[in-house]
Amino acid sequence: MKDERSTHLINRRKLIGGAALGVGATAWLSAIPGWNEAAATPAGELSLGLNLVPPGFNPLTAVSASQRWPFFTVLSTLTKPDPANKTFYGDLADTWEVSEDALTYTFHLREGVTWHDGAPFTAADVEFTYTMAVHPESGTTLAGRFALIKGAAAFTAGETDTLEGIEVIDDNTIAFTMEFPNGLFLNETVMLPIMPKHILGEVAPAEIGAQPQVINQVIGTGPFKWVSYAQDQYIEVEANPDYHFGPPAINKIVFNIITSPDTLQIAMDREEVDMPALDGGTATFSMFEKFIGDERFRLDATPGSSVVGYGWNFRHDYLTDPRIHKALLHALDRQALVDAFNGGNGTIYNTHMTHAWYQKDEWADRYPFDPDAARALLEEAGWDSERVLTVNVLQFGNDDIRAMAAAEQQMLADVGLKVEYEEMDTSVWVERFYQTHEFELVRVTFGVFPDPDGFLNFHLRTTSQNAFGLATPELDAKIDEGRRLVNQEERIPVYQALAEEMLELLPVCPVYMQNMWWVRNRKFGVDFFDTTGDPPATLADIEVRTILLGHEDPWQYRAYEWTKD
Repeated sequence: MKDERSTHLINRRKLIGGAALGVGATAWLSAIPGWNEAAATPAGELSLGLNLVPPGFNPLTAVSASQRWPFFTVLSTLTKPDPANKTFYGDLADTWEVSEDALTYTFHLREGVTWHDGAPFTAADVEFTYTMAVHPESGTTLAGRFALIKGAAAFTAGETDTLEGIEVIDDNTIAFTMEFPNGLFLNETVMLPIMPKHILGEVAPAEIGAQPQVINQVIGTGPFKWVSYAQDQYIEVEANPDYHFGPPAINKIVFNIITSPDTLQIAMDREEVDMPALDGGTATFSMFEKFIGDERFRLDATPGSSVVGYGWNFRHDYLTDPRIHKALLHALDRQALVDAFNGGNGTIYNTHMTHAWYQKDEWADRYPFDPDAARALLEEAGWDSERVLTVNVLQFGNDDIRAMAAAEQQMLADVGLKVEYEEMDTSVWVERFYQTHEFELVRVTFGVFPDPDGFLNFHLRTTSQNAFGLATPELDAKIDEGRRLVNQEERIPVYQALAEEMLELLPVCPVYMQNMWWVRNRKFGVDFFDTTGDPPATLADIEVRTILLGHEDPWQYRAYEWTKD
């Protein structure tokens, strides 16, 4: 096979080396709350940088880290992950037990918890939130995940008006009965923030998304209280002195919305932003190169739990032929892309099903870089090489991402697969992918979830948003077979069979999975990382810490432990 790498890759330095700071960058920095050209953010006040505008703060529909970072500081969940000890701890739940048959989860709620407006928190808030998570009119994207609850699927389908699997025993006790025995439910309790029934309980489910509670005036029970949201500019939260784990060490957090990577890097360098909290990837590679040798900053890493890839819309007949999807993977020199644009930080997979416990070694070699094979597949499929496919993408966050996408575009064009990227705001992208399905392809960071059931249920069930248009009752049955098994050894052949099907259909064509690198000012203390020994001196020295559920475990769920010197 001819090595066509050098003819495809666009020179990285040529593409991104000339990026210049816009004239408005310094002026923009002056608009950051509390910004002072002569001083870093003070002790006790944390400044984080969001690279995308959050499309609302509704836990029922949130799919973006730009949403989760702010509202997880304000809202609480039943449980939290403890990545250091590979287990869960209680948040709003004080204790819980699971029945021997794995059918019933009973949670004993923490007493004395109040909402930020002073109203008491009770089991009724939990029942309300989980009911809305599967309600057919709430706009939820979570119905497939919580179909674990007995009667939830029927409730979502409108076949019944009651959700039989949830029982409020008293103000401080609630039980969930499962549709079938499973060990998955605790994973889900980590990700659903509890919403206030006393604020939303009388609102029609279809109107929840239009309420101030989920737009710009969030009231929760978490370690921080919502102060304000200036659209497209910043979100400010302040310490909750009555938090059930005690007052946070940080007095205030400002989430500054900084879409320019150049501006963000300058703000970091001036110590006006303590850490980027980025959606869809890490900071630019050039930022890591700049700050790894700067004693003011520390770099850490968590394992990858997201795959950058192309997703197909199976609702278009001309896009359903798997040979077209296979051609896309054969056309991309993915390792060269990772080396050139991401500093070699990336692992190549051929499916979104990446969990180690059911992998087969031969899957890694399924779709090597082979432009001739790609051309042959397209010819067999009768592909019109003049057709141009539109790829919906979030606004490219930095020049590295833009340059990589341009190189991919050139590689695809070389085999006769023409694409053009349409950049859009997060809210528009989410609407077109999850709701109206107005897309041919998307290129995005797909979360693979801690368990394979997570992605399959969220994306590929008939009761989910089914954005790919691939879900069928037959696929539902296969997904259910895996989730009904509690023993992991018994689950292995089920998920291997599902992975083989995904390797053939390729609803997602992965480019790579990368470890998450995090850069922060050393004044910002995060105990999970700060106990790992000496900070790395080079990019090659960055230790990848193990986690429980996802790469954001150490950040999103322990905000009350953060410090700022």
